[in-house]
Amino acid sequence: MMYEAIEARLKSESGAYHAIRESVMPKVARWEYFREPAWHWYPHSPVSDKPTSENHARFGYGYDKSNKVIVMLSGMGSGPALEEYLRYSKDKIEVSEFYEGSLREVQTALLKNGKIVKVEKAGNDGSCVETIDWEGKLATRTCAWWKGRKAAFEFFYNPEKKRLEAKNYLNPDGTRRPLHQPLPEGVTIKSLAEKIRKSLVKGVYDLVAKERIKEPIYCVVLTYSGEGNPVFPPTIAIGIESERQEWLKKHGKQAKEMIWNPEEFSHQAREIDDEDYAEACEWYSEAMMDRSSDAPALKLINEVAAELGKLNWSRRAKTTKDFVVFAVDLEGQDLQKNMKKSVPPSLLKRLKASGLI
Repeated sequence: MMYEAIEARLKSESGAYHAIRESVMPKVARWEYFREPAWHWYPHSPVSDKPTSENHARFGYGYDKSNKVIVMLSGMGSGPALEEYLRYSKDKIEVSEFYEGSLREVQTALLKNGKIVKVEKAGNDGSCVETIDWEGKLATRTCAWWKGRKAAFEFFYNPEKKRLEAKNYLNPDGTRRPLHQPLPEGVTIKSLAEKIRKSLVKGVYDLVAKERIKEPIYCVVLTYSGEGNPVFPPTIAIGIESERQEWLKKHGKQAKEMIWNPEEFSHQAREIDDEDYAEACEWYSEAMMDRSSDAPALKLINEVAAELGKLNWSRRAKTTKDFVVFAVDLEGQDLQKNMKKSVPPSLLKRLKASGLI
């Protein structure tokens, strides 16, 4: 399977934050700090050549004795930094990305003649395999195949902007269709939304059953990236009651920061395997980008969560009395307002009274 190896790595590194950090950090020989990104292993990433002090930095880079970057820090000075740990071999770079100790993504870059020709990644945004074509020193074309999508995203190098830009959807048969073109005849935003609604409700309902979780669950979460990225398709996370109780016992009132954070769950980043649904998500997300607004998409995902919350889950899993379904962005900024739109007021009141939100 195309994504099997990288997904196995994601699973193996979940919960391995301290082991990975302790294997890399002692090898750091020096640090450099910047206000803007200054280095990345991916071709044609924007870089800055204006260093700053650690106190004023937003990005930090730890180098080993051979002058290779083995630690990358992002978002410094505004809360916990995003941490990336890099390990090198002859023809491979392995990257593990953590936020507050939780694994967000793993990436494997494969090299040929010193150039990255393939990137595999898996994490909260799903699984992807990307191929990279080179002409001399320039990466001129890439194709990103996301799991669950019919078509790949095809990127080409823009010499004026000195970066890779998405141009086409590339179908498995080699045919292309340009991004940002009008919807096909007979297809409307309304019909796409209805397709997404029906497919997502059924897909999530069936996915929970396929997980075969024997113990009670307290929530199902529809997770989207936020920060201007498309809302659809979301990944699915499932909150296990035993994990919630463990967090409450260990962290008390602070446990609510983990209870509703899908990145903390053992069952996370699950996807709906339905190509027609994936294609509808592509068309719908593109239409939202053309409108420069994600408000309709956020409204739709909250409606789906509310509909899922009304289903009889006894046929799919054991649930707690305060079981909820909700949507949230990866940073958790939309948690409170989204819960108000998908969780019944009486249940929301009970959760608040219990100090869980």
